[in-house]
Amino acid sequence: MDPQSRWYRGWIGVGGEFKVMASNGSTPEVLKADVTEFHDRADRLDSFDWGRPSRAAYMLARTLLVDALGRPTADAFDPADFMDQVLMRFPMGPDWQLTAADIRRWAAATRSEATPRPR
Repeated sequence: MDPQSRWYRGWIGVGGEFKVMASNGSTPEVLKADVTEFHDRADRLDSFDWGRPSRAAYMLARTLLVDALGRPTADAFDPADFMDQVLMRFPMGPDWQLTAADIRRWAAATRSEATPRPR
């Protein structure tokens, strides 16, 4: 399936844990933080968060950027910006969904805002 169609869905589980699934149209998989970047939290149920500023929301921002853009491209962006501009807008209760295309559009808009315009 086309990687352009990759989607992400977050929800809060029965026990209060924040969960994120990802799929390219096949069976969804649990999205996990990169163990090389977040070795102390990668396998914990409280690794992700949204709707409020936190280390877990920052980890989700970084994980989504790397997954959607690839590590070299994601490295050009500050995950705190994605956290502030996207993840903080998601409410703390209901489900949310994003696509990789949504994340690429955010990256393109962010990059164009950072590029100085000729006068």
